[in-house]
Amino acid sequence: VKDYSGWQGWYVSATRRFGDRFQLGAYYGSLQARYTTSSAPSSYQRDSAVSFRYDAGEHVVFKLEVHRIDGTYQTFNTLRIPNPAATRQDRTTVFAAKTTLSF
Repeated sequence: VKDYSGWQGWYVSATRRFGDRFQLGAYYGSLQARYTTSSAPSSYQRDSAVSFRYDAGEHVVFKLEVHRIDGTYQTFNTLRIPNPAATRQDRTTVFAAKTTLSF
Protein backbone atom coordinates (compact mmCIF):
# COMPACT_ATOMS: atom_id res chain seq x y z
CA VAL A 1 0.00 0.00 0.00
CA LYS A 2 1.44 3.35 -1.05
CA ASP A 3 1.33 6.12 1.55
CA TYR A 4 0.16 9.37 -0.03
CA SER A 5 -0.03 11.57 3.08
CA GLY A 6 1.59 14.94 2.47
CA TRP A 7 3.57 15.17 5.70
CA GLN A 8 5.47 13.16 8.25
CA GLY A 9 5.96 14.03 11.88
CA TRP A 10 7.14 12.80 15.23
CA TYR A 11 7.57 14.10 18.77
CA VAL A 12 9.17 13.22 22.07
CA SER A 13 8.20 14.53 25.49
CA ALA A 14 9.21 14.04 29.10
CA THR A 15 7.84 15.22 32.42
CA ARG A 16 9.01 15.14 36.00
CA ARG A 17 6.65 15.49 38.95
CA PHE A 18 7.81 17.30 42.08
CA GLY A 19 5.61 16.42 45.02
CA ASP A 20 1.85 16.16 44.60
CA ARG A 21 1.24 19.50 42.89
CA PHE A 22 4.10 20.52 40.57
CA GLN A 23 5.28 19.15 37.25
CA LEU A 24 8.01 20.29 34.83
CA GLY A 25 7.92 19.11 31.22
CA ALA A 26 9.75 19.41 27.92
CA TYR A 27 8.64 18.61 24.38
CA TYR A 28 10.18 18.52 20.91
CA GLY A 29 8.18 17.91 17.75
CA SER A 30 9.08 17.84 14.06
CA LEU A 31 6.72 18.14 11.10
CA GLN A 32 8.06 17.92 7.54
CA ALA A 33 6.43 18.16 4.11
CA ARG A 34 6.89 14.69 2.66
CA TYR A 35 7.03 15.33 -1.09
CA THR A 36 9.56 18.15 -1.33
CA THR A 37 13.32 18.52 -1.48
CA SER A 38 13.13 22.13 -0.32
CA SER A 39 14.82 23.21 2.90
CA ALA A 40 12.79 26.45 3.02
CA PRO A 41 11.08 27.26 6.36
CA SER A 42 7.70 26.71 4.64
CA SER A 43 8.50 22.98 4.28
CA TYR A 44 9.01 22.17 7.98
CA GLN A 45 8.02 23.09 11.53
CA ARG A 46 10.06 22.23 14.62
CA ASP A 47 8.58 22.97 18.04
CA SER A 48 10.62 23.01 21.26
CA ALA A 49 8.64 23.63 24.43
CA VAL A 50 9.03 23.81 28.19
CA SER A 51 6.04 23.66 30.54
CA PHE A 52 5.30 24.16 34.21
CA ARG A 53 2.13 22.65 35.70
CA TYR A 54 0.50 23.32 39.04
CA ASP A 55 -2.33 21.12 40.32
CA ALA A 56 -4.33 23.54 42.49
CA GLY A 57 -6.76 20.82 43.53
CA GLU A 58 -8.34 17.60 42.39
CA HIS A 59 -10.26 19.35 39.60
CA VAL A 60 -8.18 22.45 38.78
CA VAL A 61 -4.88 22.57 36.84
CA PHE A 62 -2.83 25.62 35.80
CA LYS A 63 -0.14 25.32 33.16
CA LEU A 64 2.43 27.72 31.66
CA GLU A 65 4.22 26.90 28.40
CA VAL A 66 6.90 28.50 26.25
CA HIS A 67 7.24 27.27 22.65
CA ARG A 68 10.05 28.08 20.24
CA ILE A 69 8.80 27.28 16.74
CA ASP A 70 11.21 27.13 13.81
CA GLY A 71 9.64 26.96 10.34
CA THR A 72 6.21 27.85 8.99
CA TYR A 73 4.86 24.56 7.61
CA GLN A 74 1.10 24.28 8.27
CA THR A 75 0.94 27.78 9.77
CA PHE A 76 -2.52 28.91 8.76
CA ASN A 77 -3.70 32.36 7.74
CA THR A 78 -7.19 32.95 9.17
CA LEU A 79 -9.30 36.00 10.02
CA ARG A 80 -8.91 35.30 13.73
CA ILE A 81 -5.16 34.58 13.56
CA PRO A 82 -3.68 36.47 10.61
CA ASN A 83 -0.44 35.00 9.24
CA PRO A 84 -0.13 36.49 5.76
CA ALA A 85 2.81 35.06 3.84
CA ALA A 86 4.43 38.48 3.32
CA THR A 87 4.78 39.15 7.07
CA ARG A 88 5.14 35.63 8.45
CA GLN A 89 8.29 35.08 10.51
CA ASP A 90 10.44 31.97 10.05
CA ARG A 91 10.84 31.66 13.84
CA THR A 92 8.22 32.34 16.49
CA THR A 93 8.09 32.26 20.28
CA VAL A 94 4.71 31.49 21.85
CA PHE A 95 3.80 31.93 25.52
CA ALA A 96 0.68 30.10 26.71
CA ALA A 97 -1.22 30.07 30.00
CA LYS A 98 -3.83 27.34 30.38
CA THR A 99 -6.42 26.44 32.97
CA THR A 100 -8.23 23.11 33.11
CA LEU A 101 -11.39 22.54 35.14
CA SER A 102 -12.57 18.93 35.38
CA PHE A 103 -15.94 18.02 36.82
